[in-house]
Amino acid sequence: MTIQGLHHITLVCSDAQQTVDFYTRVLGLRFVKKTVNFDDPGSYHLYFGNEEGQPGSVVTFFEWPGAARGYPGIGGTHHFAMVVSNYDGLLKWKRRLTDLGIAVKGPFDRHYFVSIYLNDPDGTIIEIATRGPGWTIDEDPDRLGTAFREPPREVIVSNRDKERIQAVTWPEPVPAITPDMELLEGMHHITAIGSDIGRTHAFFGELLGLRRVKMTSNFDDPGSAHWYWGVGDGRPGTLITYFERSPSKERRMRMGAGQTHHFALAVPNPDTQLEWREAPS
Repeated sequence: MTIQGLHHITLVCSDAQQTVDFYTRVLGLRFVKKTVNFDDPGSYHLYFGNEEGQPGSVVTFFEWPGAARGYPGIGGTHHFAMVVSNYDGLLKWKRRLTDLGIAVKGPFDRHYFVSIYLNDPDGTIIEIATRGPGWTIDEDPDRLGTAFREPPREVIVSNRDKERIQAVTWPEPVPAITPDMELLEGMHHITAIGSDIGRTHAFFGELLGLRRVKMTSNFDDPGSAHWYWGVGDGRPGTLITYFERSPSKERRMRMGAGQTHHFALAVPNPDTQLEWREAPS
């Protein structure tokens, strides 16, 4: 019963047209489908992705008109990340978004990739992340995820230098999305928040059979765990990551605009899906 990677993420938006404008005109995704929520036919369901709407590229939204904003927390996602081909493309995104009046944080060195962060109109946290240098920068390929890896101290220190980070951008305006900026490769990863990282591993690693590819700490909160699961060598598009947060310090997620309704994993065919449905938990 093989899981192939991420299929899609579904979020809540408060205004369908606002969401279409942002994800197509700003981020350059293709608007691949407009239908209704099959469980709530009174609301729109919007789909964005690459040119063919392939699994792993798809970001969808339920429109709840005028919905109040939710907030992230335990039991929900923190953000989702899209793949950009290289560091130059990442810096071009920072310049383009900043020139459009959209606040951007980063670039931050995550040791395994480099990324920037922004918010969509409903406050959803979006990360744009490079493909590399990858998981083997501090572990052998056949030993991925078998030992805890402390974030390099120099990376933690560098990521706290706000003035330096603010100054790093592409040197000239970027009026159009260039080929090295295109986000059509799809999602890089989805990051959620849990309260017990061991229990999370029991679900994703042991029950669902995903490979744990990294055990490290949250680079912005080194006292808390951040683990990654994926398929094969942990390629982008297969990755689910979790921050571990204490219930005494982190509130539970509140559903609303800007928050994730669910995310989906891809399987090869309906027979495999049926096997998963009938499998003992």
